[in-house]
Amino acid sequence: MQLERLNTRFEGLTDILGRGSDQSDRLCHIVERQAISYELIALSSQQVANATKENLQYNRGHVVAEEERISIFREHTRTLYRTSTLQYSKSDIWEMLVEMNIQDEDLLDNCYDFLCGHLNVVKQLFGLPLERRMRKLVKIINTNS
Repeated sequence: MQLERLNTRFEGLTDILGRGSDQSDRLCHIVERQAISYELIALSSQQVANATKENLQYNRGHVVAEEERISIFREHTRTLYRTSTLQYSKSDIWEMLVEMNIQDEDLLDNCYDFLCGHLNVVKQLFGLPLERRMRKLVKIINTNS
């Protein structure tokens, strides 16, 4: 009888241990699935971060291209302004000569007098970049002398 009770208790203990083992197995399975989920979340976050970096680089490139486009547009507008049908005043001519940094006052006066009498040359000079104007002006004056 005692042996039967002891056997029954062992069976009960075995059942309890078996259920505990099943619970442990289920908990391990849940933990494994959570670990996989966290790895997937980390991988997804990394992909989002990479996409964000690529987007940022693309946007930076787009901004640089837009700034270059604006710069070209501004230069084109300046050129159109200089070469348009505008009539340049004598003060415009004087300002241009001052910008050209002519140090010799006699040469400055001669260039001013020449340009005031040749407005078509003034339009040519305003169409050129500042650094090329002096060379062109000397060439034109020498040709017309």
